[in-house]
Amino acid sequence: MALMTSLIILLSLALIALIIISVFRINAVYLYFSLAVGYVLASTLSGDTNSLLSLFSSNNSNSHLSNVKLIILAIPVIATALFMLKSIKKKRILINLLPAISFVILAIILVVPLLPISATDKLTQTNYWINFSKARDLLIELSALVSLGILFIERIGRSKFKEHGSRHFK
Repeated sequence: MALMTSLIILLSLALIALIIISVFRINAVYLYFSLAVGYVLASTLSGDTNSLLSLFSSNNSNSHLSNVKLIILAIPVIATALFMLKSIKKKRILINLLPAISFVILAIILVVPLLPISATDKLTQTNYWINFSKARDLLIELSALVSLGILFIERIGRSKFKEHGSRHFK
């Protein structure tokens, strides 16, 4: 029963993230790359941040370090989401869905191992998670290619629009 609850919560959060990205028209390519930046920051800064926080708190456990990593991971994503509100035109929301799915996949890969063991213990022991973990590298590579591809397509589309636009106004 706890497994189904964990799966339902995980899938619900993924769906909520996709809905938020679509409703607020946030550019998911930038969210994807800000999540990657957050991961790099969390990997490099979490030890120093945890040492600094241990000066103020006697509780210096492994879960405390995971919480610090989660916060550091979330800061670039939240900042990017706030700055990129309504950055996608309404007609491009469906195109933005591909990098949004890539963002959600990367978020699941990076966030679930950092959650408290009590919340993820049943989930990470299932065949679903084991198979998902086996395909993790492939999923990261595919999601990165999707995000980069959409970014390049957007860039090419803008430059062609500028070329055609400048001809008509001369």
